Amino acid sequence: MINGRVTALRDESGHTHLLPRIVVGIAGGNRVFRDAEATVDTGFTGWLTLPASIIAELGLTHYGQRRATLASGQVSMFHLYGALVDWHGQPRPVVVHQSEGAPLVGMAMLEGSRLTVEAWAGGSVTIAESRP
Repeated sequence: MINGRVTALRDESGHTHLLPRIVVGIAGGNRVFRDAEATVDTGFTGWLTLPASIIAELGLTHYGQRRATLASGQVSMFHLYGALVDWHGQPRPVVVHQSEGAPLVGMAMLEGSRLTVEAWAGGSVTIAESRP
């Protein structure tokens, strides 16, 4: 089981946004392993996003580029990389989209899992293995 917490983030206009966050263990081609705090984003259909700095630190292998449509409707080009993620205690190969900002965990990563979020500041985030 993967556990995390909901963080409340206030933007410059004073609105509060709730972010379900977990810590993800990631390994790269240079055998470097690190934890990264990631926001669970059910609107992201991919596996994982990471900023260029973490991709470089981990020595991830570049696999090319892909177009993707953002929630705003804007189409952007993303560099893709391969990584291993510690997921439910097992190494899982994933595709990483390079994107600046906080890392995101998407629906491809959550496939086969049950996500439970207590939607208040400090609430729990639980991701449990769950096969239909």
